[in-house]
Amino acid sequence: MNSHHNTYTGDDLNDGLEYDFDGDIVSEQDEQTATASHLDNKRPNEGSDDEDEEEKSQLSKRKKKKQSSKLHEKKLEKLKFDINQRRSLFNKTPQEIVDYLATLIRGKNPNLSAIELDELYFKKSDFLNISWDKQADNIELHDLTLLPDFVVQYLKAPKVIVFALSNVRVADIYRTLNNPNKFGGKAIKLFSKNKLKQDLDMLTKISSGLNNTTIDSAKKNNTTNKKNNNKLLQKNKEQKNIIGNNIRFLIATPNRMQKIIENTNCLFEGKDKLDILIDSSYLDSKTNSIFTSDDGMVLCKVLKEFLNKKSSVRIVLF
Repeated sequence: MNSHHNTYTGDDLNDGLEYDFDGDIVSEQDEQTATASHLDNKRPNEGSDDEDEEEKSQLSKRKKKKQSSKLHEKKLEKLKFDINQRRSLFNKTPQEIVDYLATLIRGKNPNLSAIELDELYFKKSDFLNISWDKQADNIELHDLTLLPDFVVQYLKAPKVIVFALSNVRVADIYRTLNNPNKFGGKAIKLFSKNKLKQDLDMLTKISSGLNNTTIDSAKKNNTTNKKNNNKLLQKNKEQKNIIGNNIRFLIATPNRMQKIIENTNCLFEGKDKLDILIDSSYLDSKTNSIFTSDDGMVLCKVLKEFLNKKSSVRIVLF
């Protein structure tokens, strides 16, 4: 016996209703399920994007840190280069010294014209050319223990003006050079710890050798005893030699020397040779030399004054 299976469609029921089925229509439940599934599939991607952003941020931080480190290294290298250049300036050629100072002068005077700057520049003939192996070998340990040998070897003038960065340094150099038996004369300090008038009076005596007491005595005795007066004047001449020749080193800060030459021309007088020694390799706590300090341009102007107004001047860097 054959069994027969019948398949019916909606219309085969003949109940007057239409049961056409559209395959594109899904149930609300199926749609919600599909949406949830889609969102679940997207969430891992969104999380991945957040992780990518965080990773990029970390990379950016590392890059910035590396760049900052490189910049710091470059600054340290530049500082080390500058310090070495300041310490070793004394052992450069005159042309190298002139070029270095010209750079400083331009940097400190950006508003000056080329003509005005030219008046401030030095010539290589202004500086003594030295090459002291003993000093060059001790650049890092450069101190005043080397100064006596340097003075004996290079400073030949009867008078020497020494420029130092600070009052303390003036005092240190004074203790080193105030040895008449070794250096042929005493030293005096010209700095802000003295009253300006005190320094001016001392320099007037050194320059002229005049002793006010002797002059006054001579004037008082002028009408009574001409012979005694002549003796007093002769004594004054002897004092001139004692005072003038017994002082060899004038140790000053740039500021004090500027005030001195603004008030007297006594240091420009005479035809004797003059050596100017600059304590250039000493650096302060901020690693500034006397040229790169706040008084650097004051020093340059004072040096130009001596070069222009005094004959036979040599500048020597130590």
